[in-house]
Amino acid sequence: MLSNDTISKIANGHGGAFTTEPEILARELYDLNVFALQERYSDGAKDMIQPFKYDPLAFFPTKWQQYKSFSCYLYQCSEGKAVDEPLYKQMQEASNIIAHRLATEVSDAHGALWE
Repeated sequence: MLSNDTISKIANGHGGAFTTEPEILARELYDLNVFALQERYSDGAKDMIQPFKYDPLAFFPTKWQQYKSFSCYLYQCSEGKAVDEPLYKQMQEASNIIAHRLATEVSDAHGALWE
């Protein structure tokens, strides 16, 4: 189960990938994470589930941490039918966009030419 802090950071710092209000998005992200746990562990997931708590002041310290946290979220939610949920697919797309931006910044910093 992802921490409430990480879920709040994703909801607050997704770079415009979602139009949902951050607190509502955080709840949806939490619910998908719980669903994935239940898909993986069935009744055993009950002991892993923490209460939902949204922090409107939680933000990523760097773009690199943003990408790693998105990746971790996707990994944690890649169980059973959770991968078929629209929110999971939106998270994949958002993660790909972040990765592309990071790769572009690194290639620019290393003098890679646009040819």
